[in-house]
Amino acid sequence: MRTLFSIHNLGYQGNFSMDKFPVTALPDSFSGPEGIEFYGKMSFLKSGLEF
Repeated sequence: MRTLFSIHNLGYQGNFSMDKFPVTALPDSFSGPEGIEFYGKMSFLKSGLEF
């Protein structure tokens, strides 16, 4: 399956406090730097690029 990830405005990177992580319902293994954490915050931009 091919996927396209488009970035149209770097001003909105989807960075949120890690205390919102439980709302994602992702396993705890995704909460660290190897997952969606980026400089202490949850980053949807990193998630889109990484996964």
